[in-house]
Amino acid sequence: MELKDLLDNDRGVSPVIGVILMVAITVILAAVIGTFVLGLGSQVGNNAPQASFEWNQQSENILENSTDDGTTNKTVTVTHQSGAPIDVENVNVTVNGNPAYTVDSSDSLTAVFSGEITAGTSGTVDLYGTGASTGDDVTYPSRSYETSGGTPMNTLSEGDTVRLVWSSDGGSSSILTSYTVS
Repeated sequence: MELKDLLDNDRGVSPVIGVILMVAITVILAAVIGTFVLGLGSQVGNNAPQASFEWNQQSENILENSTDDGTTNKTVTVTHQSGAPIDVENVNVTVNGNPAYTVDSSDSLTAVFSGEITAGTSGTVDLYGTGASTGDDVTYPSRSYETSGGTPMNTLSEGDTVRLVWSSDGGSSSILTSYTVS
């Protein structure tokens, strides 16, 4: 057999290429099927929005008509600095895991944010607690806040953790930002 005949003989090339292609297709199919079987495919598209926030802590009286004896309350303001806009329906503001509220000019509990949270949007956390809801009136009996229905509300104190928690429609959640009161 001559060298020329050896170089011209390509009978074994086609089966080798066929085997390589079959192995590649099998690996790709296994990866795709495995992703959906393990539930990893359901997380696609449920990523938390990327945004930057700034925190600012103040000491002030929450209620203008309180009979406060000079004691001030800590409040925390969080401002969306930059990044993706966030639908307020997907955000919960909590203090130590409890719902957080702000007090409006009519001494009623309101949500920390309203509408879409975009760059420049701010929200202030004044009180937190369970058993209350937006629209409840707040009173100031003997140095503690409570709703007109008698539900006690907590003021911020050193060590409290304020969080913005984003939840997707698919059930996953992420902490967008957090702040520890000093």
